[in-house]
Formats: sequence, C-alpha cells, structure tokens
Amino acid sequence: MVAAMKLEMDCLPCFLSQTLNTVRRFGGGREAEERALRAVLEQLARADFDLSPPRLAPAVYGAIYRVLGTHDPYAEIKRDSTRHALALLPGLRRRVEAAADPFAVAARISLAGNIVDFGTNHPFDLEATLDRVLGAPLAVDHTDLLRRRLETAREVLFLADNAGEIVLDRLLLEQMPSGPRVVVAVRGGPIINDATLEDARAAGLDQLARLVEPGVTLPGIDLERSSPELRRLYQQADVIIAKGQGNFETLESGPVFHLFMVKCEMVARLTGQALGAPLVASRELFARRRPGQAGG
Repeated sequence: MVAAMKLEMDCLPCFLSQTLNTVRRFGGGREAEERALRAVLEQLARADFDLSPPRLAPAVYGAIYRVLGTHDPYAEIKRDSTRHALALLPGLRRRVEAAADPFAVAARISLAGNIVDFGTNHPFDLEATLDRVLGAPLAVDHTDLLRRRLETAREVLFLADNAGEIVLDRLLLEQMPSGPRVVVAVRGGPIINDATLEDARAAGLDQLARLVEPGVTLPGIDLERSSPELRRLYQQADVIIAKGQGNFETLESGPVFHLFMVKCEMVARLTGQALGAPLVASRELFARRRPGQAGG
C-alpha cells in the first residue's frame, strides 16, 4: 500500500507564501507580516521531514492565528462559501436528477467543489470549475468502481474537506445506495477554511448522515492521534471516501477513494498528473509516483 506523503523542501516556501497571503487577507500590515513570518520560520526550522505537510499545518497556522489575534479568521469566509454553494445547490440538483447517470454527475459535482480552498496560493472560480469538471473526462476516473463498492458496502466513512465544498457533497451523499450506514467526519476545530461541525450543520449534512469529529485539528487525517471512535470507524468501513488533497497527503491504507483536484507541484509530481487535474481515484489501483519520477 502506498505511504502518506512526506514533507518536501518545496513545501517550506509554500508555507511562507501561505503565511503572507493569510496575514494580508485579514488586513495585517508590515509589522504583522514580519511577526508571522518569524513565528512560522521557527516552526519550519523544527519541522520533521518524515511528516506529511498537513501534519505541520496546525503549528504553522497556529502561529499565524496568534499574530492575528483570533482562533478562526476564516469564519466569515466559510459562511460566505456555504451561502454561495447553497445558492447553486438547487440548480445542480436538477442537473443530477436529469442526468443519464446521476451518481457519476453527483460525484463530479462533489469533486469540483474541492476547488473551494483558501489554503492554496491560487485564486479559484467555482462555477468555471464545475463547467470544466462536468464537461470533460477526469484525469483519473474510478467512479464505476466506487459505485460498485458502495452497492455492497455496509459501513461508509466520508472524510469531508472544506466549507462550501461540503454543500456540494450533499448531492453525492444523496446518490448513495440505501443499504450502507454513512458517517461524515469533519475537522476537529478551525484550520484554514476546512469544515467543522458548525459548517457541516450549516450545509445540511446532518440531515443525511451522522457527523463525527476526529479529535484533532489539521487539514487532513492523523489516525495515530485521532479519537478511538474515528479509528474504529476507519477500520470498520467498507468504503472510505476522502475529499481533498490534504486527506490524500495524510492517508496510507484502507479501502479509500480519493476525490480531489491537484493543487500543488509536489502532488502533481507525486501523482504524475497536471496541476488542476480532477481525480476520482481508488487508492489500491492508483499508483502514486514519488517526486522526481516520470509522469504518465
């Protein structure tokens, strides 16, 4: 089974760029930028390169948030993302219901929602991404295998990612077979624009599945430090749907299907896919490439 991604040298300047972008997004001036950069540099200097990038994110963003004087600077952005996605939801649901293959269309809409990510250093356009993902072949498409696995599953664990994105996940959850019990795991606390319990309830996910927290806060999954409940759910799940690049970077075993957009050069090199590539990928079938290997 493929291993979780490890921190690469190129991740360090990316964290510094995220630091500046975050401070500037919330109105910090030159003094705040300097303080945040110095605090983050201290964290990077102590970084364990055997960890995945999301494992370092709590230390990095914790340092930034202390400079900003808030534990959740993205709270209003997350509410705006939820409102925006909820406004799109009725039209997208009609599109799913009218499709020849509603499950496949719902999976693509859920996948396209992964573009709603304020942790990257790139602007995004949700509507344009929906048009692109719905209108062209996926870079990796194991949707039919996911459908077949769900049809025989008893327990399904859905690892959610970002606020706003999780509104569009509703369409995929609505297309699940009626047999399996579905549990949705969100983040344990505020980290960038990742979805918490509050965001999941605002998106209406509590109407479709049981919601759980992992007991730790990072933009990915840390099974070693997660709650006994989440570890049990992970071990017992017949199918695990993991949304987002952070979950891809941190997981390394299990019956996992990854739905995410490739958003950084490191993951592009690791997967052998282009930046922006949309993937519905079975972990057991999708051979990841280590940095430096040829793509294809």
